[in-house]
Amino acid sequence: MSGMTLAPVKPVQAKPVQIKIVTAQENSRGQKNSWRSFTVNKQECVQNYLLKKTLGCVLGCYVGLVDYSVTGLTLFTMEWLCGSRLEKHALTGGLELSACQSALGGIEEEFVFRGILQNLFYHTGFYVLKQCRVGQYANRAFVLALTTTSVMFGLAHLRNPIPSGWQSAMAGMSGFLYGSLSHYIGLEASASAHATFNFLGMGGLNELWGKQM
Repeated sequence: MSGMTLAPVKPVQAKPVQIKIVTAQENSRGQKNSWRSFTVNKQECVQNYLLKKTLGCVLGCYVGLVDYSVTGLTLFTMEWLCGSRLEKHALTGGLELSACQSALGGIEEEFVFRGILQNLFYHTGFYVLKQCRVGQYANRAFVLALTTTSVMFGLAHLRNPIPSGWQSAMAGMSGFLYGSLSHYIGLEASASAHATFNFLGMGGLNELWGKQM
């Protein structure tokens, strides 16, 4: 036994999992006439999924910046017309803490209003419209869900510092934007846009520039 030697164990290389998907081709009459198959690499699917979500977040941040610019211009016009300054939010607790609060606030509100309520209203409206045989179920259900959720989103901001319901009105308009982002791109896009708007609206940009200077 002492003279025996063990052969070295070769490392096993992990191979990507191949998923076989079989689909049927249909002719002009809707009859299945042939079959074709193709393989999907699981690793490529994961990479494409992560890339899509990352691009959605980047697009959301850009939309949030544009939304903040439009809202800021609206507030500036209101202040010029009214001849007085409106009360605004301010950063509290430092830049890092405020950034976390802005991000968490945006994610929480988007999860509730777009992730739960808008999807609930959409599927409920789709089912009702389909049962009533109203044409274009998806489009009509989406408009109904988007409008209802945006109005609720605006009413939820009635108690914010900006007076006379302007904050509620602007939040409702932003709700249409965030709802469209969530429906057509994904919840990560609307959450990124909302978090970016919150951070800039609380003075994060000024605070960031002040620290750099």
